Amino acid sequence: MLRTRLQEITDSNDVASHQAQIEAARTVIPHTIEALTNANDNRLYNCVMFALGIATDPNYFAMACRCPDDVHASTQFIHFLAERGYLVESESQSPGVLIAYLDGDQFRHIGIVTEGGRVRSKWGIGHLYEHAPFEAPASYGSTFRFFNPMDREAVLDAFFEFGELRGCRFEDSDG
Repeated sequence: MLRTRLQEITDSNDVASHQAQIEAARTVIPHTIEALTNANDNRLYNCVMFALGIATDPNYFAMACRCPDDVHASTQFIHFLAERGYLVESESQSPGVLIAYLDGDQFRHIGIVTEGGRVRSKWGIGHLYEHAPFEAPASYGSTFRFFNPMDREAVLDAFFEFGELRGCRFEDSDG
């Protein structure tokens, strides 16, 4: 019930109301979700960019700007990373490990494990939240896998490869 309600909330483009709606849901459906951002500081990045540490990286943005709109650090990129062996599954669920949410075999969301087994993740165009693993919108899937974190430079190198395979042209990126 909570996950369905969270899905309804995050499907709304009225990001400014998300926090209040999640708080209101707490009175009916107990949860531990806490928003970590306000409505105005988070529209420029997604869950993948946040979890992989490239949400504010100018090198990533310089590459992404040279790609078609559908080529960016997305769940398709996460699938690419896993398929190519860049993402290595972790037996640990310790702080800093990545948690990827799946619907069947399709990656739908990714976050970072924090203290106490909680998760820090960015929900759509909305806020950055800290929550229990199953306190996430229903569309993120019903299973998850854990992966070792990636070095930022490795993420950027992998995105370069991902972009080139999808028709991005980086050869003139220096000017």
